[in-house]
Amino acid sequence: MEYLKLCLQRTKKKKEKESIRATLHRLEEELSKDVLRGQMTIGVQAVWKNKALECAHVFQRSSSCVEGRNGQLSLKFHAFRRMNEQTLKVLTILHNFFIRRADGTTAAERFFEQKPRDLFTWLLDKVELPRPRKKHRRLAKRAQEKLAA
Repeated sequence: MEYLKLCLQRTKKKKEKESIRATLHRLEEELSKDVLRGQMTIGVQAVWKNKALECAHVFQRSSSCVEGRNGQLSLKFHAFRRMNEQTLKVLTILHNFFIRRADGTTAAERFFEQKPRDLFTWLLDKVELPRPRKKHRRLAKRAQEKLAA
């Protein structure tokens, strides 16, 4: 119900508002008839209502960042045409963990409400960089001859 109340505040169209209000009214009537709710104290009901509101805000935030990411991907698809799966995964990781807003937070940090590990140091731990090839003796000898000359 709390999520529907948030939707009601955001909705601009009159018909949609009426539909949401009717649904809310019907749900409130059913909830008032519920036996278990009648046994709860007002304090417990308030705690549950606050928790529902908190969950509704989290759901709203999580879906809006996904919608923003989908919009960004559609622009990239339009610009680059036919990206492969690996490129999409890399772009998603960069979007979630590397790109920062003006306030210095990443999308993952805002979503999980905690600071993630640094992406660059994580990559350094995971990726094994190749060692340089050993030079052939013949090439090394020619290089020494050039330096000596």
